[in-house]
Amino acid sequence: RLAAAKEEARKQEVDAAIHFKRTKAAIVIQTHVRRFIRRLAIIRRYKARKLREYHSAKNIQLFYRSYQRKKQEAVFMRIEAERRQQEYELERVNTAAGKIQGMFRTFKSRRFARLVRREQQRRVAAAVTIQAQIRGCLTRQW
Repeated sequence: RLAAAKEEARKQEVDAAIHFKRTKAAIVIQTHVRRFIRRLAIIRRYKARKLREYHSAKNIQLFYRSYQRKKQEAVFMRIEAERRQQEYELERVNTAAGKIQGMFRTFKSRRFARLVRREQQRRVAAAVTIQAQIRGCLTRQW
């Protein structure tokens, strides 16, 4: 009986030691699992924050590029309007210059025609005078 009691006490000691080791191992495993779960949560939060930052930066860049494009289009529109205005002004000036040159050429040709007419009238008058003088001389000689 004594041996059985000793065996029972030894068995209880071994069971207690095994129970202690298992409890300690369970605590260690639980600690590691909790650490792992915390690490996963931290990684998930980090990735979620990085994803939000990425999308935020992407949206900011999208809006900024859109703003820049609209601003550049406005500049191009203003430049194009100025170019059209200059083109219109140049066409107007060229048309006016053409009209002035045409009027001047007409004035010159009319003036030249008038001078030619006067010169011809003067020559005709001179020829008539000469003819009259010659006739007068010829009639007086006969």
